[in-house]
Amino acid sequence: MGLVTQGLLVGIYFAVSRYYDGSRSIWWIAGITAGIVTLIGLLNRLDIDVLGTFRGMENGEWNRTQLLSTIGNNNWYAGYISVTAGISLAAAFMGKQQVRALGLLGSFLFFASAITSNSTTAILAACGLSLLLLLLSLRKRGRLLRALEILMLLPLSVFMVRMFLLLHLTGLVLAGDAEKRLFFTPAWYVVFVVEVAVYLILQLRERQERSDRLESGRVFRTFVGLAVAVTLAALLLGCLLVAGYLPGSDKVSEVANGRLALWKVTILTYGKEGLLFQIFGMGPDSFYYALYQWGSDAMDWINRGLLDNNIYSNAHNEWLTLLVQQGILGVIAYGGIFLTAFRNLRISATRDPRALAVFLGLTGYLICSLFTFQHVLSTPFAFALLGMAEGVFM
Repeated sequence: MGLVTQGLLVGIYFAVSRYYDGSRSIWWIAGITAGIVTLIGLLNRLDIDVLGTFRGMENGEWNRTQLLSTIGNNNWYAGYISVTAGISLAAAFMGKQQVRALGLLGSFLFFASAITSNSTTAILAACGLSLLLLLLSLRKRGRLLRALEILMLLPLSVFMVRMFLLLHLTGLVLAGDAEKRLFFTPAWYVVFVVEVAVYLILQLRERQERSDRLESGRVFRTFVGLAVAVTLAALLLGCLLVAGYLPGSDKVSEVANGRLALWKVTILTYGKEGLLFQIFGMGPDSFYYALYQWGSDAMDWINRGLLDNNIYSNAHNEWLTLLVQQGILGVIAYGGIFLTAFRNLRISATRDPRALAVFLGLTGYLICSLFTFQHVLSTPFAFALLGMAEGVFM
């Protein structure tokens, strides 16, 4: 995205933060639209082409396996459903009667479509949002029961698609080895059994009107500390893998479609630029020119077979792309916007379903940003959500 597009995104943020009045109608429009898009995407992966998009295509060709719904590329689709999933998840978690029923339906569609989207990014976003919702529910038993009802939809969506395949009701269009392993792993049975067991125990205690041990906040604080530690450990592990300090880094990079190699050469390119560029970057949309200039590490790695011969206009990691284009100062400033939003939402997200939808949507965007890039199908929504966090739900 060039300078004009970046300016438009900033304009969306300021317009929403100043003029959005908290109206609920926009949530209904966005939620229903996302539900339709997600349903079409799921049907496409089940080999049901409702719009005739794939007419005349062979099953194994790239367009057939990588494009879906009305969105296009599965990376774009993953970004879109991860940002809009917060609407249905929040409705299922905090809504009443018909609103909650629609939220549960939308959440089921999101999980089923994410797990079959042929995008590891979408699967990680679905799992990450599920864990975050579980964490937010650990202050009250009633809310934990609701969260478990939502979380059970993820393995149930896998079982539903497997049943369709077993009964030969539909097909399944999955091309990636990692995505196939994640879909067919027996771990989903273990997850489902654990969720059901915990749910039944809590439901029994609820009916017997026993004391709610979650209200003390001790369990919540313990799990928050554990979540922070696991997140930091995962980020450290990722950095060590990118740096090549761990055995098997090349194998992991191959499984990750060469992403680790691309990230590593991006960091090398950034490190060899002058101090001015390291602080302020080389400017919007300059990643391609920085990476593929004559004599660069990327060109050397391509010649040596260490990097595939594709031409990348971004690092498939929003933060690394930003590091090259806008420097460390840009990364810090951009991260500060999200930190400010989460600070504003820390209280209201537990009380207002709209604030929770914003919180979950931004989290979904951040998860995707670690593996993909800014694009028009998710980034404008993220800036609108940031504006809502600043203007309404602080």
